[in-house]
Formats: sequence, C-alpha cells, structure tokens
Amino acid sequence: MHDAHRLTADTQDVEPLLVIAAYTLDFLCVHPFADGNGRMAPLLSLLLLYQAGYEVGRYISLESVIEQTKEGFYGCLSRRKDGTRRSTR
Repeated sequence: MHDAHRLTADTQDVEPLLVIAAYTLDFLCVHPFADGNGRMAPLLSLLLLYQAGYEVGRYISLESVIEQTKEGFYGCLSRRKDGTRRSTR
C-alpha cells in the first residue's frame, strides 16, 4: 500500500489530493490497529497533505470536518469495505 502510494505520488500522474484520499481510504479499509484507526486517519491525511505542500491544517480542522459529516464519512467507508461504490445521495 505504501509503496504504491509513494510511486504514484512521485510520478505526479495523478492529482495529489486524489492520491492522499485513496491512501487514507486504503488505510481505513486495512484497519491496521485494534483501536484508533478513525482517530489516526485525519492525522495521516494531514501529514500527507503537508508533505504534498498543502497547509490546510493551518486553516481548518480535519477532525471537525469529519465530525460534521460523520454519517456520510462512515457510510462511504462501509460501502468501500463491502466493495460497492454507489452513492446513497
């Protein structure tokens, strides 16, 4: 997972924001920790955004955005785990 992300990010063939979103989603789907994956995802996203040159964390809190859209966030994550990509909107 990490090697594929780094290769994609380094080649710059894909928009960095899409690569970061895909990497974070993969992290959540792999579920590497027994507890705390949901708390680690915003930190991971913020780290990757900073590495890509985005300073979004200086202006907004990713944790608050996720909290405000929690239902949609976890719905998307659940559909990803189930292998579906259909939106419920």
